Amino acid sequence: MQLTKPEKGSSLAAKRKRKREQKATESAAMKAARRRDRVCRFPICPCGQFKLRLEVAHQRHRGMGGNPKGDRTTTAGLVLLCVARHQGSLSVHSGDLRWVGLTKDGADGPIAWETMGVDGRWIELVREVRCGVTDRASVDKVGAELLERLRAKLVEQYS
Repeated sequence: MQLTKPEKGSSLAAKRKRKREQKATESAAMKAARRRDRVCRFPICPCGQFKLRLEVAHQRHRGMGGNPKGDRTTTAGLVLLCVARHQGSLSVHSGDLRWVGLTKDGADGPIAWETMGVDGRWIELVREVRCGVTDRASVDKVGAELLERLRAKLVEQYS
């Protein structure tokens, strides 16, 4: 006898199978993102010298609409970040930092890093010329100063 949920009519066995398949797909995408990036994608991040743990970050958080299409965990929507840039005080999770894909490939291509300005608008800090390679010439004076302050804060926090 198969149990079903009356409101949906789908069997629990089928739901469990879909969940296992989705988890396997997500796991494969996260491993591929780790292989692609290898280091923290945030530019001039000194996390390597402090041996900070690296985490795979989603561009669209699960709490922001879930994953009805099943496309939240693809390599195009994942980047590898150190724990400080993923979940720290100035991070993707705190809402102060975000990355934006510059091509239709998302994170599989070059990305731009942005931070929230005091007026509530996003300010571009730096952009990559290709996946994982930052063009230092594209860093404007404001962006360079902010990146250096972020770097100094991280050095102070983990020294």
